[in-house]
Amino acid sequence: VKAKDGEPEQVFREGEIHQLPKDKATRLIQSGNAKEDNSNVMALLESPDFFQKCVDEVGKKVAGEQNTIKTIGLFAAGRLVENCEASSFNFALNDESGTGKDYVARNTLALFVPQKDFVHRTRISPAVLTYLHNSKLEPEWTWNGKLLFLEDVSDNVLNCEVVKTFLTGGSFATVVIHQRAVDVQINGKPVIGLTFANSTPKNEMLRRLQLIGMDSSDEQTARIKTFKKNHYKYYNDVVI
Repeated sequence: VKAKDGEPEQVFREGEIHQLPKDKATRLIQSGNAKEDNSNVMALLESPDFFQKCVDEVGKKVAGEQNTIKTIGLFAAGRLVENCEASSFNFALNDESGTGKDYVARNTLALFVPQKDFVHRTRISPAVLTYLHNSKLEPEWTWNGKLLFLEDVSDNVLNCEVVKTFLTGGSFATVVIHQRAVDVQINGKPVIGLTFANSTPKNEMLRRLQLIGMDSSDEQTARIKTFKKNHYKYYNDVVI
């Protein structure tokens, strides 16, 4: 194990490191582990099948839906693309209720988007969305590089002015508060992800969203049943 930069190199045989003071031994061990971890991370990032490995990682929690996972992952990465069109990477999972839209999207986005850049709401009203990260209260906040994911949105949210502004990359939304028109400034442009089953987006919204369907085939149902059976079998064998 080598000492820190600027200090003489020290080499310890197996067992000798445990005879050092605890703080120094810990520092040396962590230094060696960090170099090994960095090497492993770089090898993973440079792997030609890195994207497929990410999809397979999501597949540990999601049965099938490989194409859906890949599509969501690529759209989520769009938050890092500079000078792209405002509506290039907005997406919506639109399918029948009970097909697992929210579950698949949550688990995919949890891998592809860091928590600090992931704004997720399971329920929200147009009024709350209007003042979410208000520029007057948070002047340094920007939606650039963020992903806003809204689950099971209703018609009044899906077609509200703030969502339209987010989708088009505008900087102001005009809303009515106490019978007065109020301009709300929006700093930056997030990638928008939505799920809905029974809502009906207007034509102007459809032009700015990429609709993604789920696999509702009998084969997918069989995959889910097998996935759950294997999961509970593993749980019983390992945990109980």
